[in-house]
Amino acid sequence: MKKQAEFINSEKLKSLAHLKKESVELSLTRCGYEECNAGYIGGPHKKSYYTLFVVTDGESVSEIDGIEYHFKKNDFVMVYPEQEIAFKYAVTDTWSFAWVGFAGMKADECAIHAGFSPENPVQNINCSTQVHEFIDAVIEVRENTFSNILRRNGLLKIFFAELIEYNNKQFLEEQLK
Repeated sequence: MKKQAEFINSEKLKSLAHLKKESVELSLTRCGYEECNAGYIGGPHKKSYYTLFVVTDGESVSEIDGIEYHFKKNDFVMVYPEQEIAFKYAVTDTWSFAWVGFAGMKADECAIHAGFSPENPVQNINCSTQVHEFIDAVIEVRENTFSNILRRNGLLKIFFAELIEYNNKQFLEEQLK
């Protein structure tokens, strides 16, 4: 019998975790999204893999390795392995965020080509709807079968391809100004 990944599906939290890593190149480790009330405090958290957070609604104040950031809707926030993130408080009554955890030999290269660095971990990208669609597609194939692992990692590669194309387009537009 195949072990199923940990799946949580409640009114305010949808999460898929403990995914089996089959790809050395690039592997999805976890993903989900959550709606938080005012006063939400999370962390500090430190992971051994990359985590891309996306603010899908509202605003919050958070810290990455002790540096305070004000996150707002459509902010994509890359947290690198062994960096510490703490969600300090919500600025708005509610705020929502999604996350994608990933690892592998190409993980750093994907982050770089998508425009992120430890010194510049935040980008504002207007595509939070696509992030929810990606996470929903991944959650649909949550059972840890070999075919589903391939599907999830394929979806992750498509997700990064789109982020990288967006970053390249933004770079070209800035060069033409």
